[in-house]
Amino acid sequence: MNRRTKIFFGVVVLLLIVGGATLFVFDNTKSSRAAEYNPQINPADFTTEITNKYFALPVGKKLTYETTEQGSVTERIEIEILPETVTIEGVETVVYLDKEYKNGQLVEETRDYLAQHNNGDVWYFGEDVDNYSNGILLNHSGSFLHGKDGAKAGIWMKAEQRPEAGILRWSRGRHAGHRRYRRDCLHQVRHVHRLRQGLRLDAA
Repeated sequence: MNRRTKIFFGVVVLLLIVGGATLFVFDNTKSSRAAEYNPQINPADFTTEITNKYFALPVGKKLTYETTEQGSVTERIEIEILPETVTIEGVETVVYLDKEYKNGQLVEETRDYLAQHNNGDVWYFGEDVDNYSNGILLNHSGSFLHGKDGAKAGIWMKAEQRPEAGILRWSRGRHAGHRRYRRDCLHQVRHVHRLRQGLRLDAA
């Protein structure tokens, strides 16, 4: 093996070592951030009466969002606050039913679990997700519940907002989750990015 070949292989080995170290550090940084997020949840501090002035959710409330292209509805999201509750790690939560249709077909049905802290913040304790394709249930990808497999609840809507963008944070096990919101996106944070054109809102 000549000197040039040795140098070439030496560079390749060095790049592999550096790349592996970078991935190791990145993965451990993400794990560390998830571990650092540890909200203190006291069930006595929460209620199912969600009266947040930006995100009030009385039982029976219905919301509909639609996107249209060339006069036709391409996506429709139906939301309803159900007359039932689910208790998660001692916290009684409201069931926020969210159905998403694309071109008339149901593609996702989600039951989000929310409760309001006594300071007015609305907290997100997880969700059960059904994903569909051509009317057939595919999987439950995206589901998580506070307290299971390392998942942790987080704030969905603060009681007081600021004009600049903020971050909605929770943790699904090792990897912390973030959702960005703006002060004027007060209704449905989860789908704002999907509703770029032809937005129509019907609220019951």
